[in-house]
Amino acid sequence: MEQHLEKKIGWEQWLGYGGLGILLLFMFLPTSYYLMVAFPWIFLWQGGFFLLGITLLVMLRQFDRHFLPLGYGLDLAVGAVAIACVLSAIFAPFKGVAFLNLATIFGYGVVLYVLRNWLGQGPWTWQHLWRSLVVIGFAMSTSSLLEWPLLDPISDRTRFPLGHHNFVAAYLCLLLPIVFSFALAQTGKTRFLLLLLTALLPVNIYTCSSRGGLVGLFLWAI
Repeated sequence: MEQHLEKKIGWEQWLGYGGLGILLLFMFLPTSYYLMVAFPWIFLWQGGFFLLGITLLVMLRQFDRHFLPLGYGLDLAVGAVAIACVLSAIFAPFKGVAFLNLATIFGYGVVLYVLRNWLGQGPWTWQHLWRSLVVIGFAMSTSSLLEWPLLDPISDRTRFPLGHHNFVAAYLCLLLPIVFSFALAQTGKTRFLLLLLTALLPVNIYTCSSRGGLVGLFLWAI
């Protein structure tokens, strides 16, 4: 059993942990959206994707262990999105910028498949991953609300930490069903407390003053 666990936690997995940690750190940097194209910060998030890319290549080379797809037809959806993005970059009027964004999109794909193949190894379970997303979401929402309206007193739009109110609202709209469903999965006082905390997310979306965010919130409510 110990030998089996040692085999699972190899050097490539530690590289993946480092890459994931870099991306999480970058997410909480103020105006991280603009830092993605600023020197020397651009090397930080690219380094995170690079480490995770090495981890994914090692996973593909482990022939004694099956590489796990997403399943449920999601791999076809990811493939369709990838093809659409490649075609968009090829026919884009500004190809340089388009292909840089394409590299970022493929980086997110790498993260997705690395996390999928980590599930079931040690602490990497659906419950722990779900709980981690909820904790990160609450941390993001709380820090964002604390910065409002100090960060942008003129327009009173929450921009922290991504740097743009539309992106913050979009992130929170994606996070809301994850946090809400996690609260419903609990029982008793824990569920009541988490539902109260979940109310921070719609409030935060409102402070972003993002029309797209409000539309997203309305669609989730439906």
